[in-house]
Amino acid sequence: MNTDRPGTGEPAERRHARIHAKYALLERRGRAVTAARRPPTAEATVRACEEALGIELPESYRAFITGVADGVEAFGVRVTPLAKAWLWEEPDEWPDPAYARGPFPLAPGDELVFTPFGGSAYAPGNGPAFPWEADTLRAAEPWWEEVFGWREDDRGRGNYDLFPGLLMLGELGCGYAINIVFNGEAQGRVVFTWWREGPPLFAPEPDLAAWYESWLDLLLCDAVPVRRPGPALRVHSPGTPSGAPLDGAERAREVLLAATCGDGHGGDGLTDGAVEGALAALHTDTDPRVRLAAVCALSRGPDGADRLLTALPGTEGDPADLARALLAAMADRGGVSAARPRPRPRRDSRRSAS
Repeated sequence: MNTDRPGTGEPAERRHARIHAKYALLERRGRAVTAARRPPTAEATVRACEEALGIELPESYRAFITGVADGVEAFGVRVTPLAKAWLWEEPDEWPDPAYARGPFPLAPGDELVFTPFGGSAYAPGNGPAFPWEADTLRAAEPWWEEVFGWREDDRGRGNYDLFPGLLMLGELGCGYAINIVFNGEAQGRVVFTWWREGPPLFAPEPDLAAWYESWLDLLLCDAVPVRRPGPALRVHSPGTPSGAPLDGAERAREVLLAATCGDGHGGDGLTDGAVEGALAALHTDTDPRVRLAAVCALSRGPDGADRLLTALPGTEGDPADLARALLAAMADRGGVSAARPRPRPRRDSRRSAS
């Protein structure tokens, strides 16, 4: 029996309430059109699809499609409903059904970096290096054979361009795809595939719900890159010169990215460094996009409500309104331990003057 990755530690109902609240705010501002979503599906439908596919879905994905939306649009990507998702299998080319249902062999710790304009690539984690040549894909063939077991049988049939352990949720164009890992160490993670043109890429978030929430946060703080954002959250816009100072939108995305990468233990929370960075941005940055991003970042994870209560004193304007709206949405779902904001600890004025 498959088990999902380590949980977020946050009750699903409260997490979903926060996502619903962010979507509702976007609707009121007329900005929800690029974050469209379909109604949730029924548990009976999920079980029927699992039986038809012969797999068991990750718990985080199951909770999202039954509690938030069975199909969304985010980062310019349309995620299909479960009933239209499919496995990476070609019965005519590779009739063994076990391959597509086997474990996905990579995990986020195996992050692969490759250079598409010549040279070789390396894997900072535990994954084998991905070789690349500018004008041919032949150099990569041994990598695919080693990592994914791509081969040809004695009848000339092959499992090339197939990915085990992935459920395809939508296409990015040119055969590229967004997937969810249903079997393997990275269960529940969102991963992007580019055929054999480059190694699969994990989204920074721990699951699909967090990936979708990242898009809502980008819209709420008006920090979507002017150029095509790509399917994953990143700080720099395409074409930004190396070493250029960050503008307000990029600083906002930097705050969000620090929060979306998780708590360091596989959960959808914040590290201490991410919390400190978001608090500093909320109270010191002059750009309203950055302050809104800080509120969005602080709201995430099992301690999000408490962080907002602590940060609210001294916060004014749109960031304060957003924090109150999120707190109100989460209050009825548990986890908000006080109706009034908690005062922030004050520094001793005499000590700070020394």
